[in-house]
Amino acid sequence: PLPSRTASDYLAAYIRGNAFFSEHNRPASIEILDNEAPPILRAFKNHFISNLATVDATFPIQCWDLLLPHAEQTLNLLRACNSNPNISAWQAVRGPYSYSTHPLAPLGCFVLVFEAPRQRLTWAPHGVEGFYLGPSLT
Repeated sequence: PLPSRTASDYLAAYIRGNAFFSEHNRPASIEILDNEAPPILRAFKNHFISNLATVDATFPIQCWDLLLPHAEQTLNLLRACNSNPNISAWQAVRGPYSYSTHPLAPLGCFVLVFEAPRQRLTWAPHGVEGFYLGPSLT
């Protein structure tokens, strides 16, 4: 860790890091990265941020990674295929999507899932609270 953010401490850290990598036959290199992300990465980032902004207020935000498969699915359903712009990217890879057998709902919305009588106590509530994470494709 840097003791402070002064120029001399940055220089000392760089010298230590360069010496470490040189000892391990991996010379340190400085790469200039272009801030322009490919358009699909920018589209996914904007799509995912909009999904996060619309989840239920009680949704546990630490479970954001559970939203990724559905976000990827909906983005691919919206995007046109590069090789055939008349179909979606999803259809090009996985075939036509059946909205009647796998309906979509807003990501992260509050749901009550029915619990069968054999899985609950006699006077227990008939539903379990949860959040929508995407359709079951199986």
